Amino acid sequence: MARLLLLSSSGCGRGDGIAAASDALLLALQQLGHQARLICLAQPTAAQPALLALLALLALHIRLGFLLRVLWQLLRLRPDQLIVCHLHLAPVALLWHRLRGIPYSVIVHGLEISPSPSRLRQRALLAARAPIAVSRWSADRLRRWPPLANAAIPCLPNTFRAERFHAALVDPAARPRLRAGFGLDPELPLLLSVCRLAASERYKGVDRMLLALPELLSQLGPLQYVVAGRGDDLPRLKALAGQLGLERWFRPIGFVAEAQLPVLYALADAFALPSCGEGFGIVFLEALACGTPVLAGNRDGSVDALAGGRLGLLVDPLDQRAIASGLRRLLLRQGPRFWFDRRHLSAAVRRCHGPEAYRRRVEALFGRG
Repeated sequence: MARLLLLSSSGCGRGDGIAAASDALLLALQQLGHQARLICLAQPTAAQPALLALLALLALHIRLGFLLRVLWQLLRLRPDQLIVCHLHLAPVALLWHRLRGIPYSVIVHGLEISPSPSRLRQRALLAARAPIAVSRWSADRLRRWPPLANAAIPCLPNTFRAERFHAALVDPAARPRLRAGFGLDPELPLLLSVCRLAASERYKGVDRMLLALPELLSQLGPLQYVVAGRGDDLPRLKALAGQLGLERWFRPIGFVAEAQLPVLYALADAFALPSCGEGFGIVFLEALACGTPVLAGNRDGSVDALAGGRLGLLVDPLDQRAIASGLRRLLLRQGPRFWFDRRHLSAAVRRCHGPEAYRRRVEALFGRG
């Protein structure tokens, strides 16, 4: 049984992509028999001693509290290996590696891989046992660094919570009532995106969805484009929708609690997020697991999430006509038959990216305890 300490920028059930990936890795390692613990920068661990909790609260900088928690667990657990779940935390592992010789791995996701990283992060990554990427796109971004140009970088695609996201969620007879509960039209076709609406994350492609909608509306008639999420880019998106005459069809519904997300996925006729900078995209897996056909971009880690186009439709995310054409195909149910059979689609994504498949991949990288 190996003692493993995971360091992440987020986790412990916070709900964002890094948190979900970190929590899933922790669970898989524990199920494989390892003694594994997770420390998150954004949220203290439940097992933190009272004295260190007090010190963390008194600290003027949250990173000091994080470092105190890391130090406590390093002394308490005496780990055999560190697993860094976000590149920005790799220097912490490098420091302990130099002090005690403990090996560490670094998992990289995507946009945190800067074309010109700081020297400290470069040293921290190069001293790691091996970088691990969540997608081939992320691995390719790493290889742009000259020292890693020819490196063999293993991939660990993300998984999803299969006990929460699955096809048996919504009785067809209840769909109108459930849609109305979200403030949506019970009858109109429903396109869905779920993402943060932050100006820093425009790569996700909500604006490109809006630009594609007029053509789609002219071909198929009225529909509703629902976006679940919040952020500082929403005023710009609303203004763009107004310029395009989409006020009636663009329905930003704000934050949706995690407990309600599976039902919202299941109520959609198609899920779409034509991103061009996504490291992987757990939201695609969640939508697929709920039986909803998916459109994604073909220029980033979304390709791996959709298994190269086997699980969903990949289009050029920078071509609004391609987006419109792809959405039309999904709404008209044109494509492989299992894409439009909720139970079969859900079973397919579970075989490819479910907890059992993910655990096998984790075992291949870290072994059994």
